[in-house]
Amino acid sequence: MERIYCFLIGYACGCFLTAEFVSKRYAGHGVQKSGPDNPGMASITIKYGIKAGLLVLAGDCLKTFIAISICSLWLFKGLDGLAVSYAGIGVVFGHCFPVSRHFHGGKGIAVTGAYSLCLSPLIWLITYVLGGVAAFFSGYLAIGSAVIAVLFPITTFLFGFTMEEVILSAITGAVILIRHRKNFRLIHFGNERNFHFLKSIIKRK
Repeated sequence: MERIYCFLIGYACGCFLTAEFVSKRYAGHGVQKSGPDNPGMASITIKYGIKAGLLVLAGDCLKTFIAISICSLWLFKGLDGLAVSYAGIGVVFGHCFPVSRHFHGGKGIAVTGAYSLCLSPLIWLITYVLGGVAAFFSGYLAIGSAVIAVLFPITTFLFGFTMEEVILSAITGAVILIRHRKNFRLIHFGNERNFHFLKSIIKRK
């Protein structure tokens, strides 16, 4: 039951979509529930600039840290690392499939980053540096996200975490891939916008 409670606490925190509040501040309304917009850092950065994107990143990381801290440092200390993993994956599910938006949320990159950082700073460094490199040279954020999704369970396994923790990281990676499936289809058919994301961010300063 403790595992379920950790997941539910994480899910509840994950459903708090920072992008919705940042969008209301900049545009007077939340992120669209249909269409191309997603309640995540990338979408907000492209629309409103790097400052807005950083606010979303900070909020998404904070909600992940709060959920993990509640579970691993307070309520369920006995679970040790499993409390981190179950709360972390709960945040990912809440962020990507929030009940408040009919289960249409963000794509999970920022919250997964905070989750992996709590699990192991070295795992976070490897997965996100290599994911960033892949996105930079390909011009597609989705490619970088795919690298992160694949490397997260691989590095968790290689660094000697329990099989349960590896499975949870693999499920997290699968969620990221599922949330990017439309982007992968667009890349396959040559319809995805290819851009150097740093240039796009700089233009919005």
